[in-house]
Amino acid sequence: MGHKVLGLEISGKEIKTALVKNGARPQILYCAAYPTPFLRGEGLADDENEISSVLMTLKDVFRQNKALARADAVSVCVTDPQTGVRHVKLPAFDKKEQKGAVEYELQQSFPGVTRTHAISFREYTRTKSEVTGIVAFAPKKNLEGYRKLLEELPFKAQSLDVVANADEKAFRAFASPLTKDETVLICDIKSSDTYFTIVSRGQVLQSRQIPEGRRHTADAICTALSCSQAEFDKMCAGNSPDSAQLAAMAETGYRYIQEQLRQTIDFFTTEYKRPVGCVYLTGDGSVFPAIATHFTESVGVQTKLMVPKSEIKADKTVFLKAFSVLGAAIRED
Repeated sequence: MGHKVLGLEISGKEIKTALVKNGARPQILYCAAYPTPFLRGEGLADDENEISSVLMTLKDVFRQNKALARADAVSVCVTDPQTGVRHVKLPAFDKKEQKGAVEYELQQSFPGVTRTHAISFREYTRTKSEVTGIVAFAPKKNLEGYRKLLEELPFKAQSLDVVANADEKAFRAFASPLTKDETVLICDIKSSDTYFTIVSRGQVLQSRQIPEGRRHTADAICTALSCSQAEFDKMCAGNSPDSAQLAAMAETGYRYIQEQLRQTIDFFTTEYKRPVGCVYLTGDGSVFPAIATHFTESVGVQTKLMVPKSEIKADKTVFLKAFSVLGAAIRED
């Protein structure tokens, strides 16, 4: 029996859930999203009303699907705009001393960060002289809401994850595999923010977040078409008579994201002296007609929608929306 992990992501007035059976080949057992009132921002604030609202929603979810409540562990994907992720190369130390080396390296760029931020390190490679990996750091005060939520949940094994790390794991486990030397960019368009994660050989090489997502464009289109959010979601997911108009409006609304994506690719290519072979779109904001075609034309790099491997039975729209939380439910520690 594989270790079953419940993944949670709280963003865009929704709780996204996933149950993944961990192992050499992780399996998706369940994924869905549930609306949650009282959430004001993209993530979970240290606010009694927000935490209570999330707990009430989860209580209903567990009542409907008892398998989720029986998970062996829970992992929450944190969508906080002040979270940072860096790829690092460090001198090799004993694993007990590695934490100090990581903190010292981070302090060189962010003085005082060890006092104000929670810091986590994921090791990728180790030789006698060098260690590579990613370090994630987030303000401790921004994690208080998540900490209080976890205290109320009935799972002894608990962890927090970040979008870049979660997206890399989900891509490796559930999406099309890369060739040995291929480098790709995962463009995860969430409700209020977009995450650019460049990956190669199972490693996050670069990560960036911008404060622009689906919501601004969605609100503008709903106003222009005089439709509700629910009607808009149906039009985006299905074959609507308004598909061409939706595609054109999304192209206009996503210009800033495309500009920032192009800059991110240019910076990476200059820094690493290697090209980005493909951009993969995922997240709530990727569910638009013809969006991959527009991104390819605007950015100048082949762009595709993220799709599950052929052997994975999952609704493609749900897969896109739940991508990060699927990755968070894969534990490699």
